Amino acid sequence: MNSDKLVHEWAGAYNDQDFDRFGHLYTDDTTYECGPFGLAFTGRDAFVRHLQ
Repeated sequence: MNSDKLVHEWAGAYNDQDFDRFGHLYTDDTTYECGPFGLAFTGRDAFVRHLQ
């Protein structure tokens, strides 16, 4: 998947709140850190649950 298609898929899934589709754009070992808020998530499922 090229970067344009990835961005389009990401934005579409997020805007549609299709979190299953959104989650499939990430690997199982995804990590997310948001220092200012003290948030850290490891794993695709944890990250997607945070967004929901």
